Amino acid sequence: MHKENVIKQNLYPDHAVVHVDFERAVITAITHVLGQHVHIQGCFYQLTQSTYRKVQELGLQTQYKEDQNLIEFCGKMNSLTFLPIGDIKDGMAYLKNIVPEEAEPLLNYFDETYVNGKYRQVKNENNKIVLKYCLPIFPPNLWNVNEWT
Repeated sequence: MHKENVIKQNLYPDHAVVHVDFERAVITAITHVLGQHVHIQGCFYQLTQSTYRKVQELGLQTQYKEDQNLIEFCGKMNSLTFLPIGDIKDGMAYLKNIVPEEAEPLLNYFDETYVNGKYRQVKNENNKIVLKYCLPIFPPNLWNVNEWT
């Protein structure tokens, strides 16, 4: 239902929380339309689907179906969402110590996209290449469900 139709019907929803998929454009639109006060919560299911799509992209799908160690590691990685936000970086550090070699690119993707972000090479004003820190695209406050479970 469009916002104009809601207003015509004298309905004024006051959304406190909106559950969404992990799409930057949707998140930005919600913030612009409903306001900055809305808490946007990423969907846990979509987070796990993102992980599995990356497993497929990395060519680990067959191994994922057969290797119990890889299955459990992916479960641990997805389970970061249940930790208190203050413990997520420690959880990621733990995962970096136990990651199976074949899952390192997967963990790096998850870390860069959802936890710590990454550094990118950019040219500064003197045309020198420097490292610039970039926040994760979807930071923990967007996908953490510790308070909700």
